[in-house]
Order: sequence, then C-alpha cells, then structure tokens
Amino acid sequence: AFGIIGSAMIRGRATDVLDLAHYLPLNEPGWFAAGRNAELPGRILLVEPSDFLRDMLGPVLKASGRTIAALSDFTETGLTGSEPIMTAMLDLDRDSDAAFAFAAVLRERAKGERLRILGLTTCATPDLHMRAVQAGFDDVIAKFDRRALLSELNTAGADLRHAA
Repeated sequence: AFGIIGSAMIRGRATDVLDLAHYLPLNEPGWFAAGRNAELPGRILLVEPSDFLRDMLGPVLKASGRTIAALSDFTETGLTGSEPIMTAMLDLDRDSDAAFAFAAVLRERAKGERLRILGLTTCATPDLHMRAVQAGFDDVIAKFDRRALLSELNTAGADLRHAA
C-alpha cells in the first residue's frame, strides 16, 4: 500500500509502519523545506531490482531533500528529466558488470558535473570494492546500512553547498 513502508511485529502484534515522508507533505507541503535555505538541486537515481529494497530505501532517500528516480534495471529511461543526476546508487549484487557499464554511461553523460556513484550490495567484499573503484564508483555501501547511506547523502549535500 502507498504510504506504508512495511510491517513489523511489535509486542506480538503485526503493525504497519507508516512512511511519514509521504503523509506529512499532504497536510503541510513545505514541511521538509522549513528551516532550510533551499531544496538541494539534482536527483538521486536508485537502480535496485528488488521491489522490497526500493520501497525500504525510498523514505531514507526522500529525507535527503532531493527528487528520487527509482529503476528496477539498468535502462537509460531514468536518465531523462530536467534535473541532473547528482547521486546514482547502483545495485552490484544481481549483475555487477551491467552496473559497471551503466556507471560509465552516467559518467560520460555528466560531462564534468559532480556525480557521485555508489554501489549497493548485501556483501561488500574487498574484490568487489576494488572492481567498483576501478569502474569509477565513489564508494560501495551495504544495502541495509541506513547510517552509511545517510552519511553519503549528507556528504554529497555538503559538497553542493560548498560549491555554491
């Protein structure tokens, strides 16, 4: 259901976990921007084949204050749009070679603009990390590590503010 992140067992009862980032703007459209100078420019591109993980990461990414484009595979349909892609988060588990090729396309399209490419994996091995760096990725992050994801997004936001 839209507006629900998922379900959890709380004190022995199945409970829906609401997506506050969905409901709060319905009543107060500027709630997230309040106290900020401006929304951060650029989009976050998330390429993750799992519906579950896309739904789980969505609220975390929305909290960064940017537009999110979520794709289930490495097609170029997410590359269209008026806002440039500032951060790309690419799944490395299903087909890392396709992710590396897609990253090369993203780098070429960025043409000198600042673009952070992050690899998402369930198991970050030293070999995968080395291959990702060689393919032009900025970092590799565990998919379930929300703190690392938020830290990377905050780093990208700080870089943008310093550049302005």
